[in-house]
Amino acid sequence: MTQSQSPSLPQAASVAPPRSRLPLVALLLSVFGLCTFGLGAIAGLVCSIVALKTGKGGSGLATAAIIIGALVIVFWSVAGAPMLGMLIFSRNEIKEWVRDIWKQAKEDTAEEKDDVFGGRPRDTAPLPWPAPAQPG
Repeated sequence: MTQSQSPSLPQAASVAPPRSRLPLVALLLSVFGLCTFGLGAIAGLVCSIVALKTGKGGSGLATAAIIIGALVIVFWSVAGAPMLGMLIFSRNEIKEWVRDIWKQAKEDTAEEKDDVFGGRPRDTAPLPWPAPAQPG
């Protein structure tokens, strides 16, 4: 067998440049900002701006992270500030409310214990199983 043609080398597949994971992290942080009173959204905004500046792909995710992060921050600014104000200005009422609930729970528990023993002294309560036979 004669080879008239030289063996061809396999052509290298075109390799895509590595994509950054930063836009995805930014998007997840922005969404996580709903649970962290907007702090995660601030981190998501910073990460998404850095991801857009580096330009290693994922500009759509970074843009979505910016939009979601901004919406989360606006939400917590509008909804969170009144809630925080209510907690600060009504802390004495909350303490009093908790004290009343605790006191009522203690009274209810004491009443239930008295009901269980039927007014007998607690050390003479019947056993929930038959007593063993006494020798003698």
